[in-house]
Amino acid sequence: MATVSVRVVTATSGLGGLQPVADAVPLSAEAITSSGTSAQGSTAIAPATWRPNLYWLITVSGGNVWVKFGTNPTAASGDDHLILDGQIDTYAVTEGSQKIAVIDA
Repeated sequence: MATVSVRVVTATSGLGGLQPVADAVPLSAEAITSSGTSAQGSTAIAPATWRPNLYWLITVSGGNVWVKFGTNPTAASGDDHLILDGQIDTYAVTEGSQKIAVIDA
């Protein structure tokens, strides 16, 4: 079981445009507790209208997880993206109203 911190953020260029960084205030955020069953986020959801520079910023603590994205995703072991305990990972939002689901690895 892990705690998965999920944030949908806008990325802007910092340091004179040389390095993209997440804005300090996320568009939406939540903490999801993973288990052996897929858990879909209910608060951290991409805006209904897709736009460029939107990213998922995910931090995992307490165990490894698999994550899946979509409008109604179900995470499964071995499917999509593995994020290890202690990792911070980012993924581009690819569609409006995109959600995340997590499951223990």
